[in-house]
Order: sequence, then C-alpha cells, then structure tokens
Amino acid sequence: MMLNLRIISTESIKPSSPTPERQRTMKLCFMDQMVSTTYIPLIFFYTMKEEEPHSQRLKQSLAHILTSFYPLAGRIQYAQETGEIWVECNDEGVEFKEAQVEGDLSLFLERPPINEIKKLLPCEPLSGGATTLLVQANWFKCGGLALGICMSHMVGDMASLADLMNCWARVSRSSDNKKLSILAPRFDWRSLFSPNPLNLSFEPPSLAIQAPPLTKVFIFQREQVEALRDNGRETSNPRPTSVGAVSALLWRCLIKARYRKTGKDGTWHAVYAVNIRTRMEPQAPDGSFGNLSMGAHCLIHDPIESATPPSRRQLESCLRMGIQELSCEFLKKVQESPHILEEMIGSITDRASKGYAFGISSYCKFPLYESDFGWGKPDWVSSVGGFITGVAFLFDDPSENGIQAWVNLGEEEMAHFECDPELLAFVSKQM
Repeated sequence: MMLNLRIISTESIKPSSPTPERQRTMKLCFMDQMVSTTYIPLIFFYTMKEEEPHSQRLKQSLAHILTSFYPLAGRIQYAQETGEIWVECNDEGVEFKEAQVEGDLSLFLERPPINEIKKLLPCEPLSGGATTLLVQANWFKCGGLALGICMSHMVGDMASLADLMNCWARVSRSSDNKKLSILAPRFDWRSLFSPNPLNLSFEPPSLAIQAPPLTKVFIFQREQVEALRDNGRETSNPRPTSVGAVSALLWRCLIKARYRKTGKDGTWHAVYAVNIRTRMEPQAPDGSFGNLSMGAHCLIHDPIESATPPSRRQLESCLRMGIQELSCEFLKKVQESPHILEEMIGSITDRASKGYAFGISSYCKFPLYESDFGWGKPDWVSSVGGFITGVAFLFDDPSENGIQAWVNLGEEEMAHFECDPELLAFVSKQM
C-alpha cells in the first residue's frame, strides 16, 4: 500500500504555564553525550471509531504536561570551546504537525509499507537538531490516527519517552486536568554523575550521510519464541530470556550474512542497550527522565579456522555476561570517572566502521501499549524503516508474548539474512 499524505497545519505547542527562571537551563552530562544526536522515532496507531476530531484534546493535554516536562519545549545548545551541552528551557514549544492520509487505517495495518512509514513522522529521525520534541498527528480519511513522535535522544532514552507518552495519554483522557496528579519527571539525577564531558579522540561517523538501510520486520509469535528458548539448550545451562534467545538468533544470522562481505575477522562485537536505573546503587529516583541507558559490550572470539560461526548458545552466554558486567560496582566507577568509557566507545566505533559490530535495543516490556488518550490503547506501536544500519530494534508484538524484530541492514546483507533457514525456522511472518 502506497502512503499518500499532505500536511494541513503546523504550530508550536507551548507549556500552559511559563517555566520558572530557576529551571531555564538544564545541563546535560556525559551520559547524554554518549548517545547519537538522532531522534528516537515512534508511531502509535489507533483505529478510532468516533468521527469527532481529537486534535484539540491532544494539543491541550500536551501543553498541560509540558509544564512538568519543560525541557521538551526548549532547545539544545552547545559550547564548541568547552564541549558543554545544555537545554535552554525557553518555552519555544513542541513542533506539532497535522496531516491528512489517504485510505483506511485498518487496511493499512494489514500490510504496512515498512520502508515508507517514515512519512508519518514529523521529521527525518537522523537529522538531529536543536528542537527536543516534534509530533505529527496523521488523520486517516476513513478513520484512525497515526501519532508520530520524534524525541531528541540527547534529552532522553526510550524509557523516558514511554513515561512521557503515558503521562500525556493519562492527562488527555482525564475530564479534569487541574485535579489530576501526575508523577513529575526528575531531571536532577545528572548530579549523580561527573559533570566532566568525555574526551572523545575520534570523530563519530555521521549517520545522516550513510546510505539508508533496508528494513525488514520479523515476527516471532509466542510459540516460536518458546521453541527458540529451548532449542539446543543443555539442561546445565540457564534457560535464556525471550529477548536473549531472539537477540542471539539475529546476531548469529547476521554474522553468517557478513561472512560473505567481510570475511572472518576473529572477533564479533554486539552492543546491547541496558536500562541502568535499577542497577545503580542507590537506584535512580522514580521518574528519572534522561539517558539512563548504557551499552553492554559483548565480544566473542570466532577462530579463523572455524567452519561455522559461534552457536546461539555461545552468543546467548556472551550477551548475558555482557549485561552482568554492568554491575552496581562498575556503574559506581563510571559515575565517578566517566573516562573509563572512552576506550570502549572508540573500540565499538572502529569495529562498526569495519562491519563487525551489531547493535540491539529491546523495547519489550516497556509500557508503550498503555498509551490510551481516551479512544483506546494503540493497535500497533512501531519503529520506522530506513533508520540506522546494523541495528535491530525489538518490540512487543500486539499478540500475547510475541516479539517484532526490526532489522536494518544493507541490501546485500539483507538478501542473505532474510533467507537464512535457521531464522525462518522460528519466524511466523515477515513485513
């Protein structure tokens, strides 16, 4: 299905109350500096039955919560001389677009055009920029809404975005916003980390100028996930988690696809994004909004003389050990001296440029499907096609306990990856 839409309005949504002078500057720390300057893209799909337009409800409730989420109405600033980064909380507002989309959302969801779905976003997610939050409400002519969100990764991670969406939704469906109590986000957690910026001696590759990848979505239903968790497992080994089993399968199939392109290097590197809020000691305060995620660096040696890539069980173990290394003791060292991360970041950047690294971000179990604005929970929450090459994003499937894997690869790699019999043995559907 082709995706045809036109923008019908653009405006700036400002906080319903001005931000106090004492909160006008929010300094970012090295945890924010480590992430890319891209936007986190999400699209929430709602097959609404009512004919009443809901745009005013969305705008009014957004203005209401921006008094608490005030950095999202501000602009990112950067001092070239010192490397300091901050958000100027100047109430310039959230860019809010509305679009009219041809067709029916129910039909669209039957066969979504994965590599066109980016049109439902308010901006190109790789573009970066000073604006911290952009929204696009896409109204389908025959009913339904696709709510496209782009939040700057510099101000928060996916856990933060999930909190924002659920707070916004709760206010939207409330009959009296003034009496509604919400858990105010906490931005002061950055005081727990060293204010010193990282001294990165390398130049990170620009994601915006890379050739856009081909994106395929592989759906693992509950039965396939359970079979994958048990397949080939020795009784002495712990049973992998659902996400761990799927991640190891994707990593192994990617290694096989890259054998044809890169040859055998001897070491493969996966970076697995981990929410560290509850791993810290003491734990981050409830409602902490920002980049409290860190990459678990998982390296596995693949002997040059080996005829086959590492097994799924070896890769599962490697992922598990990498995550375990993000202990409270390690995180305490990072809080006190962030420079221990500099060599690690340089290593992954170097290996990624040579094609030996793979990124995995799991958003499973995040409460994304709880975002009910007053017309029901979303029918589907999606990423977008053509995002970042060499990265897989895992989402809950709307079906019970299923997983959707959004895999972004170059065209040649994808041609081998998507036909791998080992992958297809556990995939119930592709998009």
